[in-house]
Amino acid sequence: MSPRNSGKLRSAAHRGQAEGAIGWIILSVLAVLIILPLGAVLLQIVSPGFFGNTEKADGMSLLFEVFEKPLWYKALGNSMSLGIWTTFFGTAFGAFLANFRVKWEF
Repeated sequence: MSPRNSGKLRSAAHRGQAEGAIGWIILSVLAVLIILPLGAVLLQIVSPGFFGNTEKADGMSLLFEVFEKPLWYKALGNSMSLGIWTTFFGTAFGAFLANFRVKWEF
């Protein structure tokens, strides 16, 4: 192995470490901005008053109230529709980019 090749191997290993660090940073940001608030909401559904609220609900009745109030029901429908369409278009776009990446050499 010549010194020229060993430099390439070293830079590839360094690049792998940098990508690993970036991955951990992104995971930490996602945990703080998405996973923890979502967990707090789910915990509040199961155990109302956990975060110091004095208002108590009758078990899971708060969760099923979404289906009784027309505005909340419409918001739920809109959120589900948005999630389904976003998943569809994201998958289609990702498949296109993956196909483009495989067929073209950069």
